[in-house]
Amino acid sequence: MVLIVFDTSVLIAYGLREPGFEEVKKWLNAVADGEAAGLISAVTVCELLEKFTRINGTEVAIKALDLLKRSGVVVMEVTERIARLAGPLKARYPQLSTADAIIMATAHVNKAALYTLDKGFWGVGGVELMGIGE
Repeated sequence: MVLIVFDTSVLIAYGLREPGFEEVKKWLNAVADGEAAGLISAVTVCELLEKFTRINGTEVAIKALDLLKRSGVVVMEVTERIARLAGPLKARYPQLSTADAIIMATAHVNKAALYTLDKGFWGVGGVELMGIGE
């Protein structure tokens, strides 16, 4: 079974029906159908709520997050182990935001592929990447 950490970028693309959203939908459906396992970092929760609250308001943002979780996507806490991987990643790859470094470290710790539309992840290494540039 494929284990995927969904980056915030793919979930925003899905929620806003931006380019690439059909592919994201395919993978989210695979999670809902039990054909794949999906994870998101707690940092992604923060980023999604911030983005969708600005667009649609807090209530709609929370409903969207709850729907995502009900589909089988699991929220992973930011542990000390993840933070210890993320800090050096951020230092070595300044194109990564702190949030992106935490998301990538979450994928690494869970031995999962990272599904992203953020080109800043390419060239970092350490985890399998899905999305742009496949």
